[in-house]
Amino acid sequence: MKDLNGRRLQELEALKQRHDGLKAEAIVEFARDENTALHSWFEWDDSQAAHSYRIIQARTLIRIMVAPVEGVEHPVRVYVSLMDDRKMPGGGYRSMEDVMADPELRQQALKTALIEASAFRKRYKELTELAEVFSAIEAVEEKYVEPQPA
Repeated sequence: MKDLNGRRLQELEALKQRHDGLKAEAIVEFARDENTALHSWFEWDDSQAAHSYRIIQARTLIRIMVAPVEGVEHPVRVYVSLMDDRKMPGGGYRSMEDVMADPELRQQALKTALIEASAFRKRYKELTELAEVFSAIEAVEEKYVEPQPA
């Protein structure tokens, strides 16, 4: 018997072939069958699933909120989630204004941004067209990231 991840990958590949690409709705329909490897990935209790979805909606709402700021030509994000906040049960968000005003929180925001930028670089490293972007990320990392002890 193959590992669960391998079985899930096989099922996703079969669905991709069947539907000319992966479609979320087709995956959910397929996963309703308890005999599939994908089934256990999903929450099938409708009450719990509804609550979980509302949590996702709330996080999305927080992430998309923008507001005008004096002296800035475009609206800016109102809230930010720092890596340290994400380690707390349920996560958390802070006012971007508070974060920018506090040197320690601002440093945490920079650290969070660089971690996310590094993840972006790893995810898209095959796109050589982004080489200049990756170089810029690396330059900022060199300037602001403390070397890790050996």
